[in-house]
Amino acid sequence: MKNYLKNLLSFLITALVFTGCSSVKKNDNPMQTPLKVEIKAVDGKYNFYVNGELFLLKGAGGGNNLAALHEAGGNSLRTWGSRNGLQLLDSAYKYNIMIAMGLGMGQELHGFDYNDTAAVAKQYRRNIAAIEELKNHPNLLCWVVGNELNLSPKQGEPVNPKVYDAVSDIVDYIHAIDPNHPVTTPMAGAQKEQVKVALERCPNLDFFQCRFMVAG
Repeated sequence: MKNYLKNLLSFLITALVFTGCSSVKKNDNPMQTPLKVEIKAVDGKYNFYVNGELFLLKGAGGGNNLAALHEAGGNSLRTWGSRNGLQLLDSAYKYNIMIAMGLGMGQELHGFDYNDTAAVAKQYRRNIAAIEELKNHPNLLCWVVGNELNLSPKQGEPVNPKVYDAVSDIVDYIHAIDPNHPVTTPMAGAQKEQVKVALERCPNLDFFQCRFMVAG
């Protein structure tokens, strides 16, 4: 019996050591080691913090000329979709630029039907695949779900509230598997009723974006 217990203990110790070594090896690849990104309020001001350090955004939207952005003193870029996302993140690593990664969502303004459950499910699966592929990259800053999804094809009428249910499904998935990156969705303008519906349907957003166009 003593020999049995001794052998069992030896086996368990070996298994634990092996498991620990395997875990370390998984983190050896710097391109698969995410940074911890948070949004904190300090002295009444909200900012991004990356691995505990203040990260002041100096960024641009769209485009892929990261060298020019870097030379101009930029440190961040927002995309409108995740196509070629891994390639972009790898380039961003070279230039020390953080990426706010877009996750493309169909707009009702352009004919996407959120009553079409098959289309919504297909869109969800596509975005989930992108999240799984990109979530551990060290140059990922945050997730941006959709863009101006509040724009309606019928002027003066709100969009189908199922738009925000679809956003919420993706937000909740991100929170379940990616504890390192906040998630948002951008709105065009800030009409009170639209914001209210969006936040009721999608209560787990980490921060909320409202975009305004100002004539020069």
